Amino acid sequence: MKNLLIVGAGTIGNYTAAQALLHPEFTGIHLVDVNPHRGFITTIVDSPKVEISRLDIREFEAVMPFFMEKGITHVIDTACIPHNHESKDIRAYVDVNAFGLTNLLEAARLTKVQKYVYCSTNAVYDFSQKRPQAPVEEDWPALGNKATLYAHTKLLGEKLVSTYRHYFQLDGASFRLTVIYGPCPDYNMGSKTWIHHIVQGAAQDSRIHLKEIPRKRLCWMYARDAANALLQAALLEKPFPSDVYNVSAGVLYGMEEIVQGLKKAIPDLDVNIGEIQDVGWKYPLDITKMREEIGFNPSISMDEALADYVHWIWQHPEYAGGVGN
Repeated sequence: MKNLLIVGAGTIGNYTAAQALLHPEFTGIHLVDVNPHRGFITTIVDSPKVEISRLDIREFEAVMPFFMEKGITHVIDTACIPHNHESKDIRAYVDVNAFGLTNLLEAARLTKVQKYVYCSTNAVYDFSQKRPQAPVEEDWPALGNKATLYAHTKLLGEKLVSTYRHYFQLDGASFRLTVIYGPCPDYNMGSKTWIHHIVQGAAQDSRIHLKEIPRKRLCWMYARDAANALLQAALLEKPFPSDVYNVSAGVLYGMEEIVQGLKKAIPDLDVNIGEIQDVGWKYPLDITKMREEIGFNPSISMDEALADYVHWIWQHPEYAGGVGN
């Protein structure tokens, strides 16, 4: 029996629950969040096989009984306090991204969880001192002077997962996610919010009119594909060969490809863009280890992703701006 716990009902967590339904190996699928918005969640995954619950990971006295009662065997942990330029509340970041994670890891250790998949971020990489000359591998330097509180606590999370792996034999690894996009209950992160406004405007107004816009050539990855990567990792039958993995589409997309994909999804789309500023990455994240050690290959193109995204907005206009907007 495999009982899957997905922590965090955001963009990635919701899609992970949806994609987990395609894996009959999981006899139980549990999606938890400190404040799950059931109405929004059901726009992504609506099945009695997915049990949605409230769980505050900061409270070990709630976490441990949940693991025991549900017989959790596999964990995909997407929970975090995300980056916010205005927030200097380090205690809030540490409470969730470090103490909350430790509660989950300790419960996983005590209940002998088989696999722990921890979602980290490419924000831990430091590009301030030098620029890549090739796809960015996992050993690229981390955390420069300009690193955010979010990045610091996510790297700390990686260290905690590695500690539990090597000291307590909990089979866990960290997965550094690229820029993930897709329907979200709260558009509160820079690039994800940026692309959502582009897609939302195109879907609802059939137009993109801008005087200027950054190219935003990044390693974009649709949430459904990211979910597939995390599930592939959770179902790996052997111990994780490495501590850390990059997760991305392995290629760069920019504004031109985004517009092209939206035109295919919305044939009458009216596009009028002035200057496209050359902003973005030069090289993608290297996903060789994900391919060779985990067996994951990205399968959802930008065109497919944008078509799916646009149709979701058409079907659920009440949530197009996030929960409550």
